[in-house]
Amino acid sequence: MAISKAPVKRIIQEAGAERVNADAVDALVEYLEDTQKKSLKKQLYMQNMQKKNCKSRRY
Repeated sequence: MAISKAPVKRIIQEAGAERVNADAVDALVEYLEDTQKKSLKKQLYMQNMQKKNCKSRRY
């Protein structure tokens, strides 16, 4: 999922930056997208493990 650059730039400016370099915005967007992908993979793994554990137990 792509993250828009304009909101990221706005967040940086609201944090106190007077000027924001386009490279800085690109770097932060890339970091956020990577973090998002890692988090999603971890969540899917945990969800699959939970399903496997539920199927193996008989109540």
